Amino acid sequence: MENYEQFLKRIQTFEQPVMTLPNEYFSVNPALRDKVDSSNRFRRFYGDTVIFELPDEAKTQVGELVNALYAEAGGCFAERLKNDNLHITLHDLSNSGNVSEIGEDMFRNEIILLKYACSGKIDKNTICFESNYLINMVGMSVVLALRPKTKEDYDKLISLYGVVDCVRALPYPLTPHITLGYFKYEGFSAEDGERLCRAVNRLNKTKLDIEVTTDELYYEKFTNMNNYYKIYPLT
Repeated sequence: MENYEQFLKRIQTFEQPVMTLPNEYFSVNPALRDKVDSSNRFRRFYGDTVIFELPDEAKTQVGELVNALYAEAGGCFAERLKNDNLHITLHDLSNSGNVSEIGEDMFRNEIILLKYACSGKIDKNTICFESNYLINMVGMSVVLALRPKTKEDYDKLISLYGVVDCVRALPYPLTPHITLGYFKYEGFSAEDGERLCRAVNRLNKTKLDIEVTTDELYYEKFTNMNNYYKIYPLT
């Protein structure tokens, strides 16, 4: 896995203070349509994940960013995410539009992670993040990118990540973030794209500190991007 310096170097290549989009109709990543339907509502999309639930103060602060995005560039976004569902993803596990395709995998994930949770081997810790920038995440959404404030915070984070990665390894490195809004199914016009860039570039001047603890680390399942369910805490 990456060390802290490698992590910072990588995220600096795509987490930038200024968002730019082509001066043309914005076509979304086709994978978005697994999550959003043609009416711009969240479609059935099933899976499991490990997340940090945000403290109430952070939910309020991040919710204000979401308010601003939808007020200033609502033409770019699908159905709004509920504030209560705002979270930091530690590690994705299984997902599919067809629950029968992943039912056995989710059962396996749940049992193996429960053994870790009951073992007492996951240390209780506090991890401090600072916001980096709002960015376009692979043509699917706008997210608030985060980075651990110190090497110690990063090391605690990546240690937790390594536990879950032993259950189901991912082919991409950890990029901490909070999803703020998914794009519209059909994409959006250049004019709406300009509004989005103006809003993001203004909001990028705002910086947040977010502190989470392992007491807020949960194994969760979801039935769409607006319906997450706690199954059990990991500590």
